[in-house]
Amino acid sequence: MTDTPPALATVLGQRLRALREGASKRQDDLARTARGCGLSWSRATVAAIETGRRQLSVGELFLLPAVLNRLTGAEVLASGSLLVADLLPERGDQWVALTPQASVRVRSLRTLLGAAVEPMSEQDFDIPHRRQTQVAQAALAESIRRWTTDTYTTWRRIMGRPLITADLTTLNQALEDAAGAVEQQAARGRVPALAIALAARKMWNCSLTEQRDRRLAEELRADPSARRLQALRGHHTRALLVELRPLLRSVRVPLRRQKRRRTR
Repeated sequence: MTDTPPALATVLGQRLRALREGASKRQDDLARTARGCGLSWSRATVAAIETGRRQLSVGELFLLPAVLNRLTGAEVLASGSLLVADLLPERGDQWVALTPQASVRVRSLRTLLGAAVEPMSEQDFDIPHRRQTQVAQAALAESIRRWTTDTYTTWRRIMGRPLITADLTTLNQALEDAAGAVEQQAARGRVPALAIALAARKMWNCSLTEQRDRRLAEELRADPSARRLQALRGHHTRALLVELRPLLRSVRVPLRRQKRRRTR
């Protein structure tokens, strides 16, 4: 729903006027009949209701069909007599504003009044909760779309070919690798962690962390001290990233672009 729907008071007033004029009755006639049914209405009251400037109370709404039936001579409940649901617009798909924040289609209003057998649909209610849910769902769908697009683009640039079903195992492994501390630290905003993970899988068929640990194991046989381990970790990580550099050139974020992102 994009257009602002008319208020319930407006559509009830328009319908009341159409029914009155269809019976060739004046506003004075309707006011007089209403007073006979217990409503303190004047011609000015009828005019205000018909123009939507005055809302009907619940009691007035339920008495109005009896007033109109008496006005038109259809006082006995029969096929030609009016019900509360008959005061609503004829178009079932028309939206009506019940409050400034909530609207509903006429067909569901008829169902609420027991005058329709079709079940109510959540799609017929435009309320804050549903709008917030729609916004959240749209945001989630957009995030998924962007993630999917970025993932496919990164795969194609690193692997040099489109992603196919047979590649999903490798992609899933790379996604798990990209969440690792080494990959995250190596990315630092210049290169996506997924790109680093994919490049490692392509070059060594394992993660950056696993390849680093393999090389560490060879050098630590002679001196397995914690201090030497810490020093070698950084050294080997930097050396491995240099080896991956040719594969990562296509996905690197230029420094000037990176600075613009930080200043936004």
